[in-house]
Amino acid sequence: MKNISLNFESINSSDGGISRVANLVLRFFEDRSKLNNDKIFLNIFRDDNIQNISNSNFVRKKFNRKSKLSFIINDFINSKKSDYILYDHLGLARSNLLHIKKKPYITFLYGIDIWDESNKKRLKAQKNSALSIAISNFTKHKALSTHGTLKNVKVCWLSTIYDEIKFVKKKKKNFNFLFLSRLEKNKGHQITIDAFNKIKKKNIKLIIVGKGPEYQNIKKKIANLNLQKKVKMYGFLDEKKLNNLWSKTDVLIMPSKVEGFGLVYIEAMSRGIPIITSKQDAGHEINVHGKTGYSADLNNKKKDELLIYMDKISNNNLKLKKMGKNAKNRWKNNFSYKKFKKRFEKIINDFEKNIN
Repeated sequence: MKNISLNFESINSSDGGISRVANLVLRFFEDRSKLNNDKIFLNIFRDDNIQNISNSNFVRKKFNRKSKLSFIINDFINSKKSDYILYDHLGLARSNLLHIKKKPYITFLYGIDIWDESNKKRLKAQKNSALSIAISNFTKHKALSTHGTLKNVKVCWLSTIYDEIKFVKKKKKNFNFLFLSRLEKNKGHQITIDAFNKIKKKNIKLIIVGKGPEYQNIKKKIANLNLQKKVKMYGFLDEKKLNNLWSKTDVLIMPSKVEGFGLVYIEAMSRGIPIITSKQDAGHEINVHGKTGYSADLNNKKKDELLIYMDKISNNNLKLKKMGKNAKNRWKNNFSYKKFKKRFEKIINDFEKNIN
């Protein structure tokens, strides 16, 4: 039995990737506490309400409505009663710098948060951690190449929060690429539109879902290329509308340069949908090039690999189906919740042995 302080940015799933990781980790500790009788102290920075957690092992639940002072105070109070602390990212882990009596803590490394050389406070938060969990080998290796030696870093791939998913593909006339991400630079929207514009296949569409600072630039790009009928943009979609869109998707595409993992990749794979990633970030670690999709080298100046792979997969239905089946199997064998649970459990158990 352990007393564990859990600190999350948010568990509101509409808040993006980090909150989805928070829910994944929360489920793990919720499941484990029922078996081990762990006592959990929960502290959430952004949310103004707590999801229904009926587990009696969660002895203290605090939400802070974006108040930094409230979060820091609750973190301090919880830490006094805990054997160790978990922060779901380095920004929150900075709160630990204010603790007088230090308890060992775990933090996650996602990518940009640890790759930024200028953020000395986050680097210090990593160095003070008893364990840092990188969400991919790519994230870890890029962090090491940025900062040199970092202590106590282990890799744990993420997963979907489910082991099974009900998914039925709908019949449709068009071949549909889905680009699902926040609209930011280096995600690959502009180069995807350029490549898409060169594909000669008829009845093909590109669907872009998400919101962010690049919205107007992407919209302008679509208009300049006169692609309004073939490229559709949506903002944030609720779960029902998004599931409907998944059912009409042939390929997920996100040739990003900034993904530390890419949860959307495994969400596509769980539905038997092939993916197109880049070789410039963690996408090529999740994807198996030529089997579950393609990974384009965006730095190849001699040929447009993104165009080649988009054209190839949209014109070969047998390859599409085979890749979809391979993608589903790779998800099941590596990125389902039970696979994450097994990986994460070993890391946590080893950590707890070392702090005893």
